[in-house]
Amino acid sequence: MGAQVRRVGEGIVRSAVDNGPVAPSSLSSPSPSGLGPGPRPPVLVVDDDRDSRTVTGAILVRAGFVVVEAAGALAALEAAAETRVACAVLDVHLPDFSAFELCRRLLHSHRWDATPVVFVSARTPGPELRRRMEALGFVYLERPFRAAQLLAAVGDALATGAGLGAGQRRRWQVLAGAEEAVLA
Repeated sequence: MGAQVRRVGEGIVRSAVDNGPVAPSSLSSPSPSGLGPGPRPPVLVVDDDRDSRTVTGAILVRAGFVVVEAAGALAALEAAAETRVACAVLDVHLPDFSAFELCRRLLHSHRWDATPVVFVSARTPGPELRRRMEALGFVYLERPFRAAQLLAAVGDALATGAGLGAGQRRRWQVLAGAEEAVLA
């Protein structure tokens, strides 16, 4: 499958070309609840590791998503100003500032109020904090992960519809605890 590539600010946009959406039966796992048939929404992938970003983007493009890639939080802010996405997959540890801080800054844009987030890290926030994060609509995916796990996480995030603005005060209290636990 060929991919269309274009630049958006400091980011890159990739999408499948003229192949239409990938049928759920062709994915490596059953279609997650948020990934029904039909066109897939755009997803922002933010990771400073080029290989991780490329692999994550390729998995999503293969599943029919348009992917906006950014190598860091500042590039993600620029891409977010230019492109509306339905979900964000954020590496927790970014060189300019953390994914948690990126989320705080994105909240200033009302376009991001309903954008679900999948946090990705090799570290875990602990079972209790993870449970609380997930109860509030945040999805946390540990590295290394399989393609099916990434697609399930994005599908779950899209299905919850709980964006950054939903229950904002409570969600950020939980995220503050997660940030301390994960970044420590």
